[in-house]
Amino acid sequence: MTITNITLQHCTGCLRCIEICPLDVLREGPNGLPEIKYQEDCQCCYLCELQCPSDAIYVLPDRAYEPGNVYGKWGIKKG
Repeated sequence: MTITNITLQHCTGCLRCIEICPLDVLREGPNGLPEIKYQEDCQCCYLCELQCPSDAIYVLPDRAYEPGNVYGKWGIKKG
């Protein structure tokens, strides 16, 4: 998993992270703030982290697996 944390105390609620995410990893929660909904789909593009005006989002520097070494969204290893 790559996106690991949204610090809601720092979040301004602008929802830029939801708008910019190309894989729909983030969704607006019941409190009107973003929440990580589909963490396993995160491709570590850093767009959400870069767009956050309050540095409320942290994306790990490496994906949990190397691209091309797994099949499908559940990460079943090849071979």
